[in-house]
Amino acid sequence: MKVAIALLYSTGRVLERFGEWFPFTLLGLALLVLGVTGFYYLGIRSFDFVVRAGAVTAGAVLVVDLLLVLAGELVSRHRVRAVLTLSMVQSGDGDSVSAVPMVMTANRWGRTGLEFRGLRLWPLVDISMQWLEPAGVDARLKTKGLELAETVVFHERGRADHITRRFTVSDPFGIVRISFRVRQAASITVQPDILDVRAIQDFTDTTGEGYSHPLGKPVGDYVEVRPYVWGDPLRLVVWKAFARTHKLLVREPERSYAPRHMVGVYFVAGPGDEPSAAAARSFVEKRLPDTGYLFMADGAVSPVNAVDQVIDQLIDSITFRDRGGTGLEHFWGVLNQVPVSAMVMFVPPVPGRWMDPVKAFAHKLGVAPVFITGIDFSLVNTSARTGQQGRRMRMLKDVYSRLSGVAGQFLVVHYPTGQVVSGRVIGGFDET
Repeated sequence: MKVAIALLYSTGRVLERFGEWFPFTLLGLALLVLGVTGFYYLGIRSFDFVVRAGAVTAGAVLVVDLLLVLAGELVSRHRVRAVLTLSMVQSGDGDSVSAVPMVMTANRWGRTGLEFRGLRLWPLVDISMQWLEPAGVDARLKTKGLELAETVVFHERGRADHITRRFTVSDPFGIVRISFRVRQAASITVQPDILDVRAIQDFTDTTGEGYSHPLGKPVGDYVEVRPYVWGDPLRLVVWKAFARTHKLLVREPERSYAPRHMVGVYFVAGPGDEPSAAAARSFVEKRLPDTGYLFMADGAVSPVNAVDQVIDQLIDSITFRDRGGTGLEHFWGVLNQVPVSAMVMFVPPVPGRWMDPVKAFAHKLGVAPVFITGIDFSLVNTSARTGQQGRRMRMLKDVYSRLSGVAGQFLVVHYPTGQVVSGRVIGGFDET
């Protein structure tokens, strides 16, 4: 069975490369066959001079079209390789070359910095481009004056050390088409997307309350009142007191000690976890800067508490999607030495092998964890029971039903809009 699959795969690759080299499309091949057949059977054997002249004219057009595309392919190949060579930079020793680093954000269109001059000037020739490696990338050539600028969008986080581009040169009628591949060394880093702040403000509060003390700092609740002085913000004025006494009074925070809280944050890799990775990055960057925290993702060797290190761990966790939750045992050992007051876990919206280690970890914690997952499909049309949306809703409900028993909260982040809903909405999804 494996031999047959490998043979089919190899055959497919050979046919694909042959299709890139063979100049005629199906339309062009059909026109060529019809022209030759009509010229032979009607133009020569039946002495139809009108058909013969038409066939000769069509053949001349095909030849000219083919020559234009071949010339365009040679010029395009030369200029593309020249641009890619100029995009390389020399290393410190001046001998070897390395690719210019490229940092992109998942699911956001961005320019790579490559601009191809003169490709639009060739007559009756269209140029298109596709990224073959890394996979899962949409690329296009955007018109910029007389140049074509390369823009791409990565649909998931990750890293890559090379790019394989396929350029296709064709005529506007889709008769002749020739493709060529160009491989380039690269240093690509694709970070998770970052969500709108609305996706953060509804997350669970992990700061806790302080306790009142006259020697503490003014970090407590606004319970004390004093006369207004110039420079106080008007939002702190007690307007009800002003209406009664015609005196301006302002609230000020009570002096208190705020205990330091350590928050544990863990990212579980798994299928469909890209929206959860975006939520995790947003949570760390916008919710935890003023709070002590320990972050760890699947595949990491130790927890971190710096934003750039968190992003690196999120990027590398993509290679552990089939081993989600394997780092929880190590994280548990760290938590035994540094107790946390709250635990936030980002989980995939699709059930998998990661669920058992996550549940075992949650049972050992002294606090009920907050589970957060991200989705990229709509929750509005919950009546859909068939198709991809209904299937993904059922998988999400399965995740919620199996984790809700050990969860303090279960939150769902809608990736396109940044809205946060409670897992109870998912639990109420009716499959009947």
